[in-house]
Parts: sequence; structure tokens; C-alpha cells
Amino acid sequence: MEENNKVKGEQYICPECGSQLIFNPIDSTIHCEYCGFKEEVVGDATNVEFDFDNYENNEENWSKETIIYRCHQCDAENVVSINEICNVCPFCGSNQIIQSEEIPGIKPHRIVSFTIDKNKADDAYRLKIKRNIFVPRVVKKMQIKLLTSGVYLPVWSFDANSSSRYSGMLGKTYTVTVGSGKNKRTVVKVRWFPISGTQEMFFDDLLVNSGCKISSSELLKLEPYDTNNAYQYDKKYLAGFSAEHYTLKLNSAWDHSQVRMKEHIKTKILSKYIYDRIGYLNINTNYDDIKFKYVLIPVWIGVFNYNKKAYRFLVNGTNEKRIFAKLPLSPIKISLFVVGLIAILLLLVFLFIYFMGN
Repeated sequence: MEENNKVKGEQYICPECGSQLIFNPIDSTIHCEYCGFKEEVVGDATNVEFDFDNYENNEENWSKETIIYRCHQCDAENVVSINEICNVCPFCGSNQIIQSEEIPGIKPHRIVSFTIDKNKADDAYRLKIKRNIFVPRVVKKMQIKLLTSGVYLPVWSFDANSSSRYSGMLGKTYTVTVGSGKNKRTVVKVRWFPISGTQEMFFDDLLVNSGCKISSSELLKLEPYDTNNAYQYDKKYLAGFSAEHYTLKLNSAWDHSQVRMKEHIKTKILSKYIYDRIGYLNINTNYDDIKFKYVLIPVWIGVFNYNKKAYRFLVNGTNEKRIFAKLPLSPIKISLFVVGLIAILLLLVFLFIYFMGN
């Protein structure tokens, strides 16, 4: 086993000087920062997926070429190449990292490669700071130093055909004037009407987060990822990067995906009608031709330390415009904004009363 690991790991070592090779997202190469050696990584693009109903878990184990490091501070589990050492946790910036005895699990089927580098990700966060009016002025003027790491997040991707039958009761409000004289008033009523029918939808590459350090809501803000054109997994893409260890198994991920699918189906059904009240809505859905794949998607995770507090930001590794960021905010600026807003509202109320009275 040790000999096999050594052979697999040699592809990360520079053949010219023996230093560590790192994957470069800009030109899709693994290169040596010391002697300049460079080798192109030619990805094998594929959209082949796997049948969920006939799946047997006999996948190749990932432990032959990777190891897991656990962070003592945030409990993150980071998968790295077997020849690399993880010194800093990419999720919280802590250096309290130890090697774990846990087995990395099955090897990913696909990988979406990084296409933007660390500098672009950092610039995206700095621009976010510059444009936010509530960030303290001192922060905007300072030389912002960031601790940023490239991480592949584990996701399950599902395709499915859905066929739904539904029935329900929707309502549309309207107003009528009743009474007369001093008793004249407007009453809001609801005109209820029954609905029923069928709805078919096809879901293509719906992603389910299978890690635990990035929330599903945060991941949604970073989407989309073009997983239909992902590459077959190649360990060279992991050179210089890490991957979060998955915690959500396949069957549980499918359960999660159905929750999201049902929301989309409900929205699609309701879009057919004009309503503003829902009495009830019953939907029965069947799924068939379910396909899946296990994919790693790229995210730049950065930490900005300011005033003894860490602010984390996430950037889509293929599109720097898809960013989710925590920013240091000035309580004074926020207070002044709220006071100004209240003052404007009070002025508008005063003007309304004044003109109505005249």
C-alpha cells in the first residue's frame, strides 16, 4: 500500500528540482514556483451520470491518494494530496491542524476546476469593502491583508423527471363598500376558487451541499456552477488546494434534493393562477430516471482579521462576481443612516398631513 501511495504521489513532485507542484487556475497547469517547470492539465470533460435506482456503492476509495486534516478550532475536515501538509484551516484560518485517521471516503466522479486565481478573489472582496457605505473609513483606507485558500466543496448533483398531480383552494381578495353615511366602510373579502391538474418538470443538475462548513444558503449565493461540463476527477487539480470531506451520504442527499424540487414544483403550479391567498394545496409527486454524480466545486475562502474579529468571505472559483461576504460595519454609520431614514419618513408624514389638511 505504501509503495502504491508513493507512485501516485510522484505526479505532484517537480521532476526538475523535487519541489511541490501547484495547480494554476489561470492556464490550467501544474507548475513549480522554484524552477519554473510547467505541465498542462488537460481535463476530460464529460456529462456521464449514474443511475440512482441501480447504484451499488462499490466506488474506488479516495484514501489511496489523499489524507484528512482536522481543525481543532472549527472541526473542519480538509482533504489534501497525500504528499501535502495542511498548515492552516481554510475555513477559519486557525493553525491548530492535525492529521486525522479517518478514511477520506469514495473518490469524486467529477471536478469543476478553478478558473480564477487568489488575486481575483481577494480583489472581489476588497471591491465589496470599498463599495459598502457602512464599512468604517479606516478600513477602506488601510492595506487590507487577507488569508485566502482555495477549497473544493463536495456536492451531489441530481437529475430527475417529476410528474405531479395537485389539488387545492386559492383565493383572490377584493373590496366592497358597505353601509351608508357614518357607517359607510370598506370591507375586504376573499373569492375562493378550486384548482387541480398535473405538472411535469425536469430537474437538471440540482446541487445538494454535502459538506458542513459552508451552509446550503451560502452555497446558493455562489451558484451557478457548470457541473454538466465538469471534468472527470484528476488528482492534479488538487495540487496546492484542499477539499472538504463530505458528511452527507447519497440517500440523505436525495432526500434533501426532493425538498428543493417540491418547492420548485409548487412555485411552477402557483404561477399558473392569479391569487393572493392559499387555502390549501396538496401535491403528489413521482420521480423517475433519477441520475446523480459526486462533484467537487471550487470556492476561494478568505478571512479578514480586523479589530480582533474574523470576517469570512466566499468567492465562486469560476466567477469572482458570485461572492458572499461578511464585512466590518460601523455602528455610527448605521445609526446615522437609521436616524436619517426616520427623519425622512417623519417629514413625509408631516407633509402628507399638512397638504391633506389644506
